[in-house]
Amino acid sequence: MFLIALSGGEIADRERISDCLVTSGKARLAGFAMNPPLRRGATVKKLPPLDGKARATRLAQAIDGLEARPPVAGGLVIVHCLTLEEAVVVRESGGEVWHVYGAKPSALVPIRRADRMVTLGENGFGHVLAPLEALSEYLLALGLAARHNTRRLARG
Repeated sequence: MFLIALSGGEIADRERISDCLVTSGKARLAGFAMNPPLRRGATVKKLPPLDGKARATRLAQAIDGLEARPPVAGGLVIVHCLTLEEAVVVRESGGEVWHVYGAKPSALVPIRRADRMVTLGENGFGHVLAPLEALSEYLLALGLAARHNTRRLARG
């Protein structure tokens, strides 16, 4: 199962990246969004703090639902990874957190060394990848890890 959580940037940017990944048809991805608590005309300073535990619990339930038979999708693109607790659930489930480049970084989800940086553009640059480039690298890394584990089991 593939898990990709999008963090940082603007809401619209994360939604466009998610749409790009899902509509590409690669890996049978589905989008999953718990909408951020924004109200028309509200500023970030006026919003109540996010309930990270509640959001993480709902996310864990959605991930568990993917393991039903037959599987509904090959994986999830979590559109709004807004809390550290959500990022922990994704990482512990074998997924990755991707950070949207070129906009404000998330104040709550710190960037880790293994996290990918993605841009809205069709072409990446340096360490910043276009969404489909990042997806290809992610799938390649998963395939290599699975192949390595299979070899280890066969020798065992």
